[in-house]
Amino acid sequence: MSTVPPPNLGPLAKPIRNWGNDDLLLSDEALQAFSREHPSAVPVFSWQALRDLFSEHEKVANSFRTKNRARGLIGAACGFSSLLITALTPVVATQDGRAAWGLGLAAIILALAGGVIGYSGVLIGRSKWTWLSHRFLTERSRQLHFQFIVNNIGLAAQVVAGDTAARTAWDDLRADTMRRFMQRVSRDREMSLERMREDIAEDNPWLEPNWATPSRVPPKSAALDKVFALLDQQRFGIQIDYTQRKLPRRSIHSPRIRLTVLRWTMEALTVSALALAVALGVLLLGGAMPSTEAVRIIVAISGGMTAAVMTLRMLEEGLQLRAEAERYEWYLAAVKLLEGRYDVASTARKVELLRDMERLSYQELRRFTDSFANARFVM
Repeated sequence: MSTVPPPNLGPLAKPIRNWGNDDLLLSDEALQAFSREHPSAVPVFSWQALRDLFSEHEKVANSFRTKNRARGLIGAACGFSSLLITALTPVVATQDGRAAWGLGLAAIILALAGGVIGYSGVLIGRSKWTWLSHRFLTERSRQLHFQFIVNNIGLAAQVVAGDTAARTAWDDLRADTMRRFMQRVSRDREMSLERMREDIAEDNPWLEPNWATPSRVPPKSAALDKVFALLDQQRFGIQIDYTQRKLPRRSIHSPRIRLTVLRWTMEALTVSALALAVALGVLLLGGAMPSTEAVRIIVAISGGMTAAVMTLRMLEEGLQLRAEAERYEWYLAAVKLLEGRYDVASTARKVELLRDMERLSYQELRRFTDSFANARFVM
């Protein structure tokens, strides 16, 4: 069993900084370490063509996500600034008409800028779909890697055992599989993404039609045991490590902690705005005129708080914090459950559990893409 303890991180630590995708042996360091420890298994677990494909689309996906997030933050800042200026204008420009005119113009410009920035790349724009389709392809590539091993596990064991004919057959079969993957999935990313989103039952995870039917379970051998052990490490173990890093207990980068902070802040601002409304009502009942300084200040502060709440709600939806936290918590629990069963399973049962893991991975990917595809605002 691959025991992966939760990372012990500080409150500001970024838990997946420099994450290497070691399940695919993406970095030179990961590949070299794996080659030293498991040289006979390198032909099975190292797939250069797939690593190249993954890296190509990972780079594009990360670039578009960074641009989306920057646009979203700038758009939110412009919108907040526009609302704040509008709220403060009655206090700042009480007598000066030119100051009021300038503040009004600034509010208009900022509001328009926020809208343009948002709609150009964040609100239901091509940028969102470009990011999602490239992210979809990287994860389907990862699934291809492990689905291929699981559905050809007998041949994989022969390769690990040093059978040269099996190695040739393995390489040829893998090249044919990659060619079909490029034709069916890679060349039409967005159509493939839509087909997955339409799979509401989440019952079509397999990238090759014949993989939907389990292959014959190979006889037990030392080489097969090694393949099983490495799949525990590379598939279960690394997925658990990654998901635990996405759910740090104390780091502000945890979606659950971010969501809690956002909601506490919004609740505090809402309660404060209501308290100011009560204070305003008391002043007006006491005979204060709407033009008095105290009334204008209360209205301005209340307006600023309302602007802050609206901006924070926009950030909450754009970051999809609740959906992300719930999805990762579900996925982590499910992977740990499968791994716990895998450790004590028979040969046939191990194969079943590995297939269950591939279904689970597909379900998580579908829910991830569906969550962001349905969001009106994505960052």
